[in-house]
Amino acid sequence: MGLPNDPDIFRRGDADGNGGVAINDAIVVANWLRLAGDEPDCVDSADADDSGLVDDLDPLFILAFLMLGGPPPPAPGPYSNCASDPTPDILDCGFYEC
Repeated sequence: MGLPNDPDIFRRGDADGNGGVAINDAIVVANWLRLAGDEPDCVDSADADDSGLVDDLDPLFILAFLMLGGPPPPAPGPYSNCASDPTPDILDCGFYEC
């Protein structure tokens, strides 16, 4: 279990930081990208497809997982404990409490 403000510990796909992956996570990412909404506290959690960046595919990835039986977000995804990102990228978390 991670500690608040640990930039390496999070759950992928949980852009709203409530501990699970749900439709609201896709809304949070799309709102940030398209409507100048608030940036997620943990940007790495918004990178649902683990591409190394947050783009328009991330909310679609979340929705495909939830509604179409698509693959879950990669580790540390919704079926795992919070953990560090196993793939290198420039994204991190400002705040994520596990």
